[in-house]
Amino acid sequence: MRAPPDSTANESGTPGGDTSASPRRRLGLLGGTFDPVHLGHIAAASICRERLALDAVRLITARNPPHKRARARPSAAHRHAMVALAVAPFPRLEASDIELRRRGPSYTVDTLRAIRAREPRADLFFIVGSDTIAELPAWRRLDEIVRLATIVTVVRPGAPRRYRAAEFPALGAGDVARLNRFVVAMPPRAESSTDIRARIAAGKPFRHLVPADVADYIERHGLYR
Repeated sequence: MRAPPDSTANESGTPGGDTSASPRRRLGLLGGTFDPVHLGHIAAASICRERLALDAVRLITARNPPHKRARARPSAAHRHAMVALAVAPFPRLEASDIELRRRGPSYTVDTLRAIRAREPRADLFFIVGSDTIAELPAWRRLDEIVRLATIVTVVRPGAPRRYRAAEFPALGAGDVARLNRFVVAMPPRAESSTDIRARIAAGKPFRHLVPADVADYIERHGLYR
């Protein structure tokens, strides 16, 4: 299992350092509670990496997501461990614990600031699902978020595909146009973390919806029972 990249030195070998000679890196960032991580998450990360020619996509486990309804869930350590298992077979997918090592709510703007400070020569692409379109106007410092990273929206068939300027008073017309320019279509998929949790609680089959190592981990630790 690879160590999370945020807990090590950067590519130049210098913690937080940068060299003017090093090439710029195209880095995708996919955040979430990953409760649990499933095959749809891996597919989204892989498709965005390929379509946008990203050098890597980093899956960032949220400790305390501010926009999610509070409920009992496996510890952040469990959820991050499952992400690490899920990405292990994919050389260009990485697991990050950057939000687990920070107290308080897991605000995206804070995460992007931290990554930008550590990796100033990385071009950041923040990947969100189409269900986030309605939530995005409420995000803290959205104006700063769209300047720190390019927002990439992954949409499934039938889901909303457009950002409307009237819904984003904090953004300029150019920022909204940029949101609409980076939309990646996904083929139909059946995975849903909510459905997977319900299946496990009801004793129904679920292994076909998550990576095999993740299924083993869930069963070994008795999660979602």
